[in-house]
Amino acid sequence: MDVENFPLLAGFEWEFLVAKSDQDQHPEDPRWFSRPPPPLGTVTPVPVPSLGGQRRGAGGRGRAQALARLYPMANDSPGRPKPSQIHTKIQEILGDHAGVLVFARKELENPPLARAVLMGSGIVPKAHVHTEFQGYSLGADNSLHAGDEDSIKWMDLRYQWTGVELKSRVFTEEEMGPTNGSEADGSPCALEIRNVCAALRSNMRLQVNKSSAFQVTISQQTEGGLNLMSLKKIVTLVWILEKPLLFALCAPHRRPGSNNSYCLPISEYSELAHGGAVKFEDEFDFGGQGENHYYWDGIYERYVGSAVEAFRQDIFTSLGGSGPGPSSSGHSEDGSLHSELETLRTHLQTLWRAKSISAVREMLNHHLPPNNRLSLAVKFLGFSAPPSSTAVEFRMHEGTLDPVLGKLWADVCMALVANATQTTGSQTSDAGGIGGNGEHDSDTFQDPEARAFSEMLMSMLHKTIGVDRNASSLATASTLLRELGIPQRQVLL
Repeated sequence: MDVENFPLLAGFEWEFLVAKSDQDQHPEDPRWFSRPPPPLGTVTPVPVPSLGGQRRGAGGRGRAQALARLYPMANDSPGRPKPSQIHTKIQEILGDHAGVLVFARKELENPPLARAVLMGSGIVPKAHVHTEFQGYSLGADNSLHAGDEDSIKWMDLRYQWTGVELKSRVFTEEEMGPTNGSEADGSPCALEIRNVCAALRSNMRLQVNKSSAFQVTISQQTEGGLNLMSLKKIVTLVWILEKPLLFALCAPHRRPGSNNSYCLPISEYSELAHGGAVKFEDEFDFGGQGENHYYWDGIYERYVGSAVEAFRQDIFTSLGGSGPGPSSSGHSEDGSLHSELETLRTHLQTLWRAKSISAVREMLNHHLPPNNRLSLAVKFLGFSAPPSSTAVEFRMHEGTLDPVLGKLWADVCMALVANATQTTGSQTSDAGGIGGNGEHDSDTFQDPEARAFSEMLMSMLHKTIGVDRNASSLATASTLLRELGIPQRQVLL
């Protein structure tokens, strides 16, 4: 069975800031905020409570209070809220008001304990999903910070703010529901994240700002997750589509040229974009098929190279005799377009020569370490049991606790990955490719899967290359969504 036929899995990460103050700045606001812990030595030790006997389900106030006693705040530094204080409150809120399981840090550090908590909550574990991703989890995020605009938002009554990241459980493709672009999404995923966001917003003093993000991680429900072939196709699509489509669907402060260092485009700032591939050809030559580049060069030509060449022939034929300068097709002058296509060809060919997932992962690192905060990342997920699962993380979107917006963005990411992972499941020797004139070339392709991906890629190139790719065009983005089989998102656009 082809790995690419397995269903997709998705998980979300919300980044937000929780308010902290010595005094209640808004007494009329019933929502919780963090207070500094008492000085060291003022907390009276209490017996360790039993975690047994909690209600079936996610657990709420009772479990949170028990965990708070297990890990008292006496270990906190004076004047600084320990993340577990906020985390314990979030566990309580989400357990009571959203009915979801949030793992405690100690549970995540002890996989057998986490599995016991999972089974005790009545949750049936999903196949090929590590224990720590079967429930929600919390972490601190020091990259989140409050700016001047946040003091205005809170009526100049300055709070201190603590960065929090909340990771959802893994949702199956079936739970995600059909990609229908509707605000009235009734899928299990949409309903659950609606409850989660509503519980947080109704019960905590928190905010999202320009430093926060909403990230989507996608893998496949099989041992090992995404395979090398799928990963190369995903990176290829993101490389071409990130500026005209993906960034266009995000807030202006997340787009290229906005001085945002959290989600820089891979097509500009990655090791691959800066010629770092020279070291990858030897350093990561393991685990692949073939002892040289000929195998992957052949795959590249069938899936990508022929589309780039066909596009080049189409464009320069349409420009024939027109000379330098803008053409009627809207493309830039011949020299600039030729240079852009050559650069694209070089980068993608190097990508497709990678013989391991580790090589692709390194190629997408920032070319100036240690900053690796780019628009797309390859993740190795899972530490509870080997092997880890390969996934991709979409990092472009701004922070949001709007469940409709978040789900629509996740649908776009899912649809893009689905286009990269779908397969015909068969191969034929007489399946044709596409030549420069759009006719099929039987010498180019060996299977209809390659032909389908190449034809889709050529359509994407016609709508993106040679135009101002730094300009976010909602009209172009809407067209690209339809090309990828994604209905237009009125909320996003």
